[in-house]
Amino acid sequence: MALVHFQNERVFRETIQKLFTEHSQRIRDLMPEADIQHVASAAVPNSLTKGDLDIPM
Repeated sequence: MALVHFQNERVFRETIQKLFTEHSQRIRDLMPEADIQHVASAAVPNSLTKGDLDIPM
């Protein structure tokens, strides 16, 4: 079993926002009608997160 470490989302905020912007644009280029959402703990201010990016469509 892997050990998971959580940190406050502010540690990852800038990186996660940059990744979300880049990936959502790629998705929009392929699927202009897609409803793209940034969800999970990295999207919630002051939450604890593993620092991963979740983008469901």
